[in-house]
Amino acid sequence: VFHEALKLNPTIKEVHLNLGYIDILYGEYEMADRRLKQAIVLDPDYILAYENLVLSAQMQNKNIQMKFYLKKILEIAPGHKANQILKNL
Repeated sequence: VFHEALKLNPTIKEVHLNLGYIDILYGEYEMADRRLKQAIVLDPDYILAYENLVLSAQMQNKNIQMKFYLKKILEIAPGHKANQILKNL
């Protein structure tokens, strides 16, 4: 369904987000990251996409990337729970 939606309208950020999340669930992290970054191209303040990039980085034990995306979230939403996560890293 999401692939069809993407073909019909590739500018829907939620489609990229959902496909990226599905890729994370299947361990396809490189593809997930590409899809999530495309969602961010469409909406640079798309916190859900950054949160999923944090998840992808966490699943790959990429702490530097994880911190980078957490900081990006805080730039957009200073009161976000990402602040607490960063303190615990």
